[in-house]
Amino acid sequence: MPRRYPHVAAVVAMAMLASACTASPSGDGESADAATEAAVESPIAGRLTVAVVSDAGPLNLFAGTEEELAELVYDKLLAPNPYVDEPQPWLAKNVRGIDPSMWEVTLRNDVTWHDGEPFSAKDVAFTIQYFKDAPTGRWTHHVSDIPTIDRIEVVDDTTVRLGCAFPCPDLGRITLADLPIIPEHVWAGVEEPSKVTTLPVGTGPYRLASYDAVRGYRFEANPDYFAGAPVVDELIMPVIEDPAATFTALRTGEIDAAARPVSPELVDAFGDDEGIEVATTAPLQFLELRLNFERAPFEDPALRRAMSLAVDRQELLDTVLLGQGRPAVTGYPHPDSPWTNPDLSTHLILKRPRPCSMKRAMPITTTTGGARRPRGRPWTSRSR
Repeated sequence: MPRRYPHVAAVVAMAMLASACTASPSGDGESADAATEAAVESPIAGRLTVAVVSDAGPLNLFAGTEEELAELVYDKLLAPNPYVDEPQPWLAKNVRGIDPSMWEVTLRNDVTWHDGEPFSAKDVAFTIQYFKDAPTGRWTHHVSDIPTIDRIEVVDDTTVRLGCAFPCPDLGRITLADLPIIPEHVWAGVEEPSKVTTLPVGTGPYRLASYDAVRGYRFEANPDYFAGAPVVDELIMPVIEDPAATFTALRTGEIDAAARPVSPELVDAFGDDEGIEVATTAPLQFLELRLNFERAPFEDPALRRAMSLAVDRQELLDTVLLGQGRPAVTGYPHPDSPWTNPDLSTHLILKRPRPCSMKRAMPITTTTGGARRPRGRPWTSRSR
């Protein structure tokens, strides 16, 4: 069931303050250039302390990490992500399709890695090939499966061409807006990327200066960032797993913000606190009620349809989440995803969404007749 996660408002502000990249004009690298001009006029802040929920390790992209933290260190060719209508030029000045299965990427020439090494087309080519070869990683399917990039040509220091095994019209809008670029001079020769524990080197607005599994993270602003120096000099991100401890730290001023959901029953309480502001967001996340259809009796699609009809999603939303969200009536994926068919319905048997109905659900029985008990007595099942 999709839900909105209320967050402390300062977290939203932090995302804008940290990178100072809030402009979004289109075309030929104008996004980053405009952000640079905006950053020059922005006031400089010293330190911002933001509590995070869990330890994500030293931000190794191949070992599972929090993308929100990794994006402080790494950049992508287009920004901010594939979930906007038109991702804008970022590390790339321009991305264009040459033919249905070939793309050409023109890069900025003013970008350096955190260690001072210049960024070039060789890094882009290396990144794509390395993700293709890596045995693990959240991003590998974007270059190996959908689409399958099977040709990588470095034309010169600022130009690279990418060819797909089949027409790939969304390579720019999806893959290049999602794939973080890594430095060849750091990762070349690393045969087991998931075991790397050194601090990352990126081109992003912040450098991870220190990391400790107990104390958390300390980021330092990248003064040479191509989109302009961040307006916050230092980000301190302690790990506070306990919600009560997090909110106590927020109230006492020990931290400036907390990057964690506020449970529905506490939204009003925090909203009434003059020192705290709660922001409501709608991420592409949802709660799920899953059935193991490999175990009896759930292998029968008729029973699953009946259960879908019988579940009152609005009542679940109101009871469990106190109305913080929307009832899930469009199936998977999330209704706000750009790839969701707006005509989808969880009530497939009805061909369109309708309220739950026990009257319509009860006549549906399994082929063995074991899913329904006579005279309306509840039917129960225990399954793992």
